[in-house]
Amino acid sequence: MNSYEIEAVLTVYKEKSFTRAADIMHVSQPSLSRTIANIEHTIGGKIFDRSLSPIGLTELGKNYIDTACRINNLLFEFDTKCHDMLKVKTGTIRLGITRSRAHYYLPVLIPGFLKKFPYVDFKLQENNTSGLLLQLKEGSIDFAIFTLWGKDPDLVYRPISIEQLYLCTPPGYLPVPKGQSFTEVLPQLREKCLPLVTLHKGQRLRKITSEILRDYRLDSKMVLEVGAVEIAERICAQQIGVTFAGDLPKKVLENELSLDYYRLPERYHLPVVIAYRKGFFLSALYHEFLEHIAASRDRL
Repeated sequence: MNSYEIEAVLTVYKEKSFTRAADIMHVSQPSLSRTIANIEHTIGGKIFDRSLSPIGLTELGKNYIDTACRINNLLFEFDTKCHDMLKVKTGTIRLGITRSRAHYYLPVLIPGFLKKFPYVDFKLQENNTSGLLLQLKEGSIDFAIFTLWGKDPDLVYRPISIEQLYLCTPPGYLPVPKGQSFTEVLPQLREKCLPLVTLHKGQRLRKITSEILRDYRLDSKMVLEVGAVEIAERICAQQIGVTFAGDLPKKVLENELSLDYYRLPERYHLPVVIAYRKGFFLSALYHEFLEHIAASRDRL
């Protein structure tokens, strides 16, 4: 099991396609297929179940992937320790972040760190929270930033901020003075069937929206499903409906859009964290990065 073989198998596994994997590795598809076939011949069994669409793993393949990930992690940790022992402030930081948060956090976090450590190579991955958790466990990223929704015992979490949630409505939708909280306008909300602009099923804010409606016994009808909170707010500003959103898009959009905001109770607020694997070697560079994030919290 050499480094090229590991890369070949992991790329096919991640892409679930020989053709896409070959494109990423800049080799021909027949060449990659021969490489995988030779590996399977050497270990005495199939890694991929080619009868599935997209292709999947056999039981032997699952063990191969697990072992390959652990070997990659050990090699990466060894390289990191070498940099640490030599007191070299260079290296790679593989950071994953949710797509909605990348827009707000990266311009605050990355430039300042690179000014201090200009030779650091950032490799950024944008994904949803489930995808980031999977990448962390596989070892394809070192850190991930996301809103916390249940703790995984295999990960370590460091707090960054608390995301407050709001009900966002077109101006004048509720006949109440501005600045009131969500609970203060509940009597007016219960008189309406809320026209919801919300995120797609499976997205976390969609789940929280369902909880809020259930907890307060509010009637609603689905007007539109979208993929991002910012889109939902822009649609609501056009008098289309109401939505629930966090305070980050509110900070960015409230001067641009005409919306009324009603802050939800604290129990619906979500901690934003940076997470990494338990047992992960934190080099001097990684410690510097975590300290930089902690020092930047009041700007996020």
